[in-house]
Amino acid sequence: MARLDARRAEEGFSRAEWARAADVSEMTIRRGVAGDPSPSATTIAKLRNGLTALRGENAGGMVTSPEAVRALGEALTATAAQLLGVPVALCHAVSPQHGTRGASADVLTRKAHLARGLTFYMLNQVYGVSQAAIARAYQMAKPPICRLIPQIEDARDDAGFDAVVLQMAGSVNRASALA
Repeated sequence: MARLDARRAEEGFSRAEWARAADVSEMTIRRGVAGDPSPSATTIAKLRNGLTALRGENAGGMVTSPEAVRALGEALTATAAQLLGVPVALCHAVSPQHGTRGASADVLTRKAHLARGLTFYMLNQVYGVSQAAIARAYQMAKPPICRLIPQIEDARDDAGFDAVVLQMAGSVNRASALA
């Protein structure tokens, strides 16, 4: 992390610019440089992509266009649906903008919402796609995306769901290694 920060300084970018480009807080950068706590692989990837974006380069194949985000999202939705035991068509039919209010939604619909939320979570946390870019790709407002990602993070407190997230992340890592 310190090497990335040194490279950022050498290239003349401020930490504030870097934080905005990487979609992380300046505090995350300060703590990471200090080594307290050691930054996650996701944070390091976001910081690398942010530095690349500041240079005006495409971050080594980083997904940026709405079409590419949507295509990747569709593949992630299919994987999430399979892991959660939900038909993909139901995942596409649910509206991330409206969520599952009250007890009126059945278990399958709730799982479909979870699969859709997991798609957005993986796009943001694993692939480094900004919440705004996800919203653009899905032609929706940003606030639902901003709500869904922390909901998925909270849902990871359930060991069974966290196992699904880790299995999905493992699938992503294997696919990246094959690419």
